Amino acid sequence: MLFTAFVGLAKSKSPFSQVRSHPQVQTLQKHFRNTIVPGNARISSLSYPDSVQINSWNGASWELDAVLRMNYNGSRISSATLYQIVGSVSIPVGGYAFVYNTAGKVLSIQLTVALPGQNPVVINRFEQNFDAFGNQTSLKIFEADQNGNLELTEGDSVAFTYSGSQVTQATNYFWDQSSTPASWTPETRFSNLTFNASGEPTAVTVAYWDPATNGFDPSDEKYTNVQWRFGFPGISLAFGQIGDISAVLFNETAIPSDDLRLTPTDYTLEEKLNGVYVNSEKASSTPASGPVTRTLYQSWSGSAWEDDYRYQYTYSGNFVNVSLEEFWTGTVWEPNYRYTSTYNAQNHLTEEKNELYINSSWSLVVAYRNTYNYSTDNRIFRWVTEEWDQWNNAYVNYEKRDYFYGSFPQSVAVGKLNGFSTYPNPVNDLLFVEFEAKPNNTYQLSLFSVDGQLMHHQTISGVTGKQKIDVSTEQLASGVYFVRVEGQNGVSIAKIVK
Repeated sequence: MLFTAFVGLAKSKSPFSQVRSHPQVQTLQKHFRNTIVPGNARISSLSYPDSVQINSWNGASWELDAVLRMNYNGSRISSATLYQIVGSVSIPVGGYAFVYNTAGKVLSIQLTVALPGQNPVVINRFEQNFDAFGNQTSLKIFEADQNGNLELTEGDSVAFTYSGSQVTQATNYFWDQSSTPASWTPETRFSNLTFNASGEPTAVTVAYWDPATNGFDPSDEKYTNVQWRFGFPGISLAFGQIGDISAVLFNETAIPSDDLRLTPTDYTLEEKLNGVYVNSEKASSTPASGPVTRTLYQSWSGSAWEDDYRYQYTYSGNFVNVSLEEFWTGTVWEPNYRYTSTYNAQNHLTEEKNELYINSSWSLVVAYRNTYNYSTDNRIFRWVTEEWDQWNNAYVNYEKRDYFYGSFPQSVAVGKLNGFSTYPNPVNDLLFVEFEAKPNNTYQLSLFSVDGQLMHHQTISGVTGKQKIDVSTEQLASGVYFVRVEGQNGVSIAKIVK
């Protein structure tokens, strides 16, 4: 809930952080990052990738984890087949099915697993609901139990009250799996809402559920003079603590972890004590107009406002690239935390760093670096993520994603392999692939159908000199295929016919 996420820090529950942290959502995000960008097609009808290869770093080389083959209905992904790589064989192990409402919002995502020789089993489903005004009212996560039955394991919901089309009250609930029986439990109520001409809330009263009395605590809180100078994230996020799962799945590239929209820049907080509202906290931003460069947080001493902490922002173009948190010691401002982000010419996030100020110096705690390869029409065909290794004080490979558009992905902007050839062509039952292997290199050999489906994969390592690899094509149907061999020193592709 956003009002408590930035004010009552002990009660904070950031919706995007909550959604992203769920293991099933992390799997979804791993599979569908950069898969589709609704309303933001890049260039042509092939703006959305038809398939993606997902690779993980094993400490020495890239290992192919999985392949997803997508189907679209217009600009929306309708289904996807998930292939798992077992040895050198790709096996279809399941798939995702998407359902949308008429406004294009995702209503459900269902994952089905179908191993060879077994009946398909639904292992999890995500459900979202939206009301007639387009506000999200729930996010539910279902998981299969040991008997294969789906049960609700986690969820958030919000009940809105309207006057016309304006929200007058919002009560949010969470699914309490620990209660007997499991049930929806109230959490927070937002009332006495006022809005400005832009539809942003400027005042609200917040009450918290008290399980001891089975009711809302009468000692509520009142926020006034609220401003959202980094942008208002929407009613459902602000009052429903619900994040649309599309926002963490169908993003074009990496999403900054520090989303300033989730925090209003200005407010005055009053708490009710003995039935009377008294000053408690205040946030104020400067300058009064233009980009925000500072937000100051103060607490009420009983007679005056006293400084507590502040955030200072610096910009690179339109992006906040440094967010610095400082605490007031009583005499000086002491640095505490610093978030830094970097963007490339395409405005894609290339690096973000989280640092703590310890013993008078900055210590890098968490960091990620993204490298993108673009085609001539500015589509991403490769995305490599590195993460910061604190033990070795360096970036290490984490994940590599190769995207396919149409019949085959864009070629990688590195040199070709020496001595690369494939024969016979046309092929019957056995294909030979030759190339020169460099010392201390690992090579990935992949065979794809014309529509991008991975038919064969194998890793070649620990070899040097001329290599002759045989690939069985006996089970392949007649048609056009592509052979791709990639190593640290280059990549080569050949088209074959059976």
